[in-house]
Amino acid sequence: MNLVDARPSTSRRIGQRIILRWDSSPSDIPKIQEYRVYRADRIERNFQQIASVPVSQLEHSMDAIEPGDFVLAVKAFDGETEYNPSNEVLLRVTP
Repeated sequence: MNLVDARPSTSRRIGQRIILRWDSSPSDIPKIQEYRVYRADRIERNFQQIASVPVSQLEHSMDAIEPGDFVLAVKAFDGETEYNPSNEVLLRVTP
């Protein structure tokens, strides 16, 4: 799975919308129950799940709510196991 329409890094101001889009292999879709969006501090890399997305959606939108440098990634979940994460996108949020 890969994030698409995304540069390796992007910048937003607090309150601006962020849209993550990804692709998934059609052969994997019957097994997948949901996608999970993760965010981590760029330095500490402490990934935390910030959203669950239905398998019928291949995007997630959110508002930039706090300043900092973050890493975003998506994982597919089949009900028991999380698949390897997508490529990562660096997000810089400024006031």
